[in-house]
Amino acid sequence: MTITGLTPGTTYTFSVQSRNVVGLSDQSASINVLAAQIPDPPTDLINVAASTSSNQITLAWTAPIFDGGSLLLDYRLWFDNASGSTFQILQETVTATTYTAVSLTQGKTYQFKVEARNAYGFSQTFSNTVTILAA
Repeated sequence: MTITGLTPGTTYTFSVQSRNVVGLSDQSASINVLAAQIPDPPTDLINVAASTSSNQITLAWTAPIFDGGSLLLDYRLWFDNASGSTFQILQETVTATTYTAVSLTQGKTYQFKVEARNAYGFSQTFSNTVTILAA
């Protein structure tokens, strides 16, 4: 049986009974189920300095603490050229917790942030933002 119309992020309690010609059985033990929701944001976004050069920056992050009750599908990275107001999508459908941004301009400062996605959507907020000079 599939139950629809549940509110994401709400915990529901379920139990079952069976019926035959004699009547209803006792109820089963109850279980609590959290209806899936969007995940928390990734955490600890950092620059992997050992893999960063004048025209590329390698980033790493930690998966969300809470996946929303649904397996994480991927991540979406955003970047900005340090103007602070014009973030653009850098890469979508990243399945690892690392990414190397390439073809960057040496001496230019970039900002990055990342969000996680499960079957219910992207995290409501982003990871921390990091500011990195391509040097």
